[in-house]
Amino acid sequence: MDPREISYVTGLPLYIFTQEQSREALGIPHRRVQKLIRFDRDEVTVWAKRWVQNAQDQGIDVEADPASQSRSLLHALASLPV
Repeated sequence: MDPREISYVTGLPLYIFTQEQSREALGIPHRRVQKLIRFDRDEVTVWAKRWVQNAQDQGIDVEADPASQSRSLLHALASLPV
């Protein structure tokens, strides 16, 4: 899947898939096919599950604040249908 497709499927912001610094910092699994970046949906799902579990293990609360109008990356990851 290309970055736009995986962003749509996961509901995560497009920039974390298109920006190399974001991908590397978050450890998002991807493959380079010549100049293109591609993602495997199953690998990204496993990554997201592991990322959320690590956050919970560290005591990071992923519950959204109902008063807040914004959503953090952590909240987006926690809301993935995994």
